[in-house]
Order: sequence, then structure tokens, then C-alpha cells
Amino acid sequence: TENAVPLTEHVRPGEPLLASQADQVVSARGEFVPGTDALVGPRLSEGREGWWTVTAFRVAGAPDGETVPVVRGWSEAAGVVDPAPTGEVTVTGRLLPPDGPVSPADAGEDTAGRPAFSTLSPGQLVNAWDVPSYAAYVAAFGVTDAAGADVSAGARDGGLEPVWVPPQPEESQVVWLNVFYGVEWLLFAGCLLYTSPSPRDRG
Repeated sequence: TENAVPLTEHVRPGEPLLASQADQVVSARGEFVPGTDALVGPRLSEGREGWWTVTAFRVAGAPDGETVPVVRGWSEAAGVVDPAPTGEVTVTGRLLPPDGPVSPADAGEDTAGRPAFSTLSPGQLVNAWDVPSYAAYVAAFGVTDAAGADVSAGARDGGLEPVWVPPQPEESQVVWLNVFYGVEWLLFAGCLLYTSPSPRDRG
């Protein structure tokens, strides 16, 4: 999952994100859509509560110009405004499944008029942005411009701090409850063989 693959080759827009597709590091070329910054919080960063800044990213090569929500960075205060880079950029980050949507009553706005949500749901962001979207989001580790310069969070003082989402632990392939039942049945069968009368005893 740690070797970046092109987003457009890994998942298709309009389709649910499969468990086998989630947690993959992906890269995508395209442009951030102006005026689509949204806040999601509270989100923890090194034990501190704060806010993710999420922006619609129009993916180059997407079938119908779809976007994907990109977590550009984190800030402790909701009022931190760090404009998204303009022009064509390349985003690299971890592809993650959506959170469950919340009711409209749980959404609001920050002092800059940006919509604020308690969960990151692409379906809900689509309603705020009025743009088609992938059914997943990307937590960006890096953003570079066409010249290869770093324009990601943390590249300048006073802006957003970088977000790092580690790979999720792999599930154990051993189902211990099944192992327990298997041992239990072996013991049960052994007890039956031990207590069953021999043919001579039955005669």
C-alpha cells in the first residue's frame, strides 16, 4: 500500500471504495477547485484537537471531470485560512473510505464562511460543492506544482500543518474463535471414543 499508484487506475468514480482498495497511497494530477475549502473536525494531530481543511481536487483523466476531496492540512484554530495552490499540481496521499454523513443540523460555517462538518463524507461535500466526486477522499502527504516545487501544507509558515495518516494494521488471517471450536470438537470426539463400549463389552 505504500507504493503510490495513479488514482485513476486504482478506483473509478461513482463506485464504492472496496476494502482491498482503501489505505493505498495514490497520486493524482489536476487542479484544486477555487472556493471549495471546507472544515472537518475535531480531528487530532499529535494529541491536539483541531480542524482538517478539505478542498475539492479536479482529477485530470477522470471520465467526467470528477473531483476527489483532498485533506490539505490541519490547524488547531478553525480560523486559519491557507489558500489552495493554483494551477496544475500533483497530489500524493492515502486513499481512505468516507465517514458516515451527519444531519444538516450538525453542519455549520466558520468565521470565513467555509462550511464545517463533523465527519468527512464525500456525498455531503458534493451537496456543498455541487461537483461530482469519487466516493472516497485523499489525505495528502505532498503537493507539488508543475515545476516540481513543494506547495503542500507546511511549506510556508503560519499556514496549515501536514497531515499524516499511517497505514492501517493488517487484519489477522487466523480466526481464533474457529480455532477454539476446532480444538473443542477434537476433544469432544476423543471423549466419545474413550467412553464408547468395545464390541466385546456389548456382546
